[in-house]
Amino acid sequence: MSEIKTALYGHDSRETAYQVDSYPYGRLRCKIWFWLETSDKKGTRFYSQTENPKNGRMNAHKYSTYSILAGNMYLDENDHV
Repeated sequence: MSEIKTALYGHDSRETAYQVDSYPYGRLRCKIWFWLETSDKKGTRFYSQTENPKNGRMNAHKYSTYSILAGNMYLDENDHV
């Protein structure tokens, strides 16, 4: 289990997402954004979205299922979200 190094706060939309500038994309590197979305009725879910390094377009965002209990983001000892 990884150890929490730094808690990430305030990343609750695409506009305020946590950005990583060098994320693996096959043999290439790209930008990726991470954030949490919260719904009063459904809970919290984790989002991510990458930029296609070949054409600069945004790929479709990926998201988890909602969790009623909790949702948080942090960097581990390897600086992974």
